[in-house]
Amino acid sequence: MDELNPEGISERPRIPTQEELEMLLSTAFWASLMREEGRTVQFSLEFCSGDEHATWTFAKPIQFSARELVRIAPAFQTRFEHLGVWPKPSGNGDLAIWGSKRYGLSRLRIRVIYPGRLTVHLDGGEKVVLSESRLGVVASTPSGFWKRPNEAMPRGTNPHGSNRRELGSDREISHALLSIAEGMFNHGHGGTLLFSPSGSWIDSVKRPVHYQFESPFTEARDAMAEVIDASLQPRDNTKFSALLRDMVSPESMARRDRLRSACAAIGTFTSIDGAVVLEHDFSVPAIGVKIEPKTPLPVDVDETDVFENTCRTPREVSELGGTRHSSAVQFAYDRRDSLAIVASQDGIVSAVEWDSEAERVVVTRHLELLLP
Repeated sequence: MDELNPEGISERPRIPTQEELEMLLSTAFWASLMREEGRTVQFSLEFCSGDEHATWTFAKPIQFSARELVRIAPAFQTRFEHLGVWPKPSGNGDLAIWGSKRYGLSRLRIRVIYPGRLTVHLDGGEKVVLSESRLGVVASTPSGFWKRPNEAMPRGTNPHGSNRRELGSDREISHALLSIAEGMFNHGHGGTLLFSPSGSWIDSVKRPVHYQFESPFTEARDAMAEVIDASLQPRDNTKFSALLRDMVSPESMARRDRLRSACAAIGTFTSIDGAVVLEHDFSVPAIGVKIEPKTPLPVDVDETDVFENTCRTPREVSELGGTRHSSAVQFAYDRRDSLAIVASQDGIVSAVEWDSEAERVVVTRHLELLLP
């Protein structure tokens, strides 16, 4: 277990040596190319020792190898777990998988997104993407997706009470939407989410709505309210240790677990034919909706991605990838206060929205690279 500082908070574990980093990256890369029962796997690794934030701890650490990663990864893929890797006590330089964790302190996280493509998040700083064809840095605030949802969020209309300043910060909303995108990415069937103000979506879908709920699915809304309530509680923001203690407290982790699980459930809804409607209060009134055009479909859009220094490129809508993408462009064009998230069967997740300054629809590719 990592040593505790005088405040009682675990010190951050050390960064890996060059040899350890090479072993971590090469093993994760080769594991990403292997198959288990005919399927490729996704997984996330953290370079950290077992600590009080461990979810599972193996009685005997498992040898860190590509074959063992492929065998064990499916058990943790949809549990939001990071496999913990740390040097063996023998001191011979070998690494071992000691268990898994969800939250806590880490200096290095490696996630396998597709075969041959890894994201590397080092020391809380930049996230780097490594693949056979590209080395790039993911922007901390990618164009469009990161800020637009909160700008479109109505103020003073929160159903949980008028004492709350707003439904959520940019960070909270973006993380919740990414949790939904993670659920869409994990099920692998492709799907569409429509993030829209309450009730406004109904004029842009075909009626009758076949799968409209009698009472909206509100687990994500209620979990989001818990997170916001906690964030508004007075605390000593001048002490890093106090902020850190709150972040890794059991209560805080439980709140985030509930929100992430509820959002993942919404992502799973998108596996059926049609789109899932998510209103701005994070309730789901309907699933499997079909988009009804209100205006002619734009001929082209601006396309970008989440990498730093990527310029927008005009592209014809017909080149984006089929009916899901063209329908999402139609919805964003007709409902300019809304956002669509589209997952392709090949694993690429995109945000589609209206840019009021450019007066064009913008498609931001590769949101899956933002997954934690």
